[in-house]
Amino acid sequence: MNSEPKKIATILCDTRQQKDKHITDYLKGVGIAVCRTKLYAGDYHIPFDQSCVVEYKKDLLELAGNLCSTDHDRFIREIERAKALGFKRFVILICQPDITSVEEIGKWLVPTTWRGKKRETLTKVKPETLQKTVSTMIAKYGIEVEFCNQLNAGQRLVEILTQERGSEDGKED
Repeated sequence: MNSEPKKIATILCDTRQQKDKHITDYLKGVGIAVCRTKLYAGDYHIPFDQSCVVEYKKDLLELAGNLCSTDHDRFIREIERAKALGFKRFVILICQPDITSVEEIGKWLVPTTWRGKKRETLTKVKPETLQKTVSTMIAKYGIEVEFCNQLNAGQRLVEILTQERGSEDGKED
């Protein structure tokens, strides 16, 4: 039996997270206050609720920079810290409108720029490598990965934070 989604009045946002106006505008528009504070894991979560923490990435380029670089170990420590703090779910929400699943990451068109007369990609990370890295992290650390676009990022954030998952014994809440 499905119950009503949790109603929330406030979402905590990490002070180190860039001010994503498209998200805060949505939250304010639906009557949810945003409290910026230092969070020990993730970018967003509901106060006094350890069910879910969300790590927001503005695009796959940012995710590639976190997972396929020297930041990889720091990112793993953040996932482990979230679990140690009692968070049941760690969700990465990626704002990448042309991608809707982890399987599609392998088809990602890496952004390019002009350097003099030469066109270069903005990352050396191959889409297939990023896809394999994300899939490994899902399997190894039990994280979830969701996709959105700028227009629905705030809505998806609220949906993820208020979404009930099955309880420890496998029954729906």
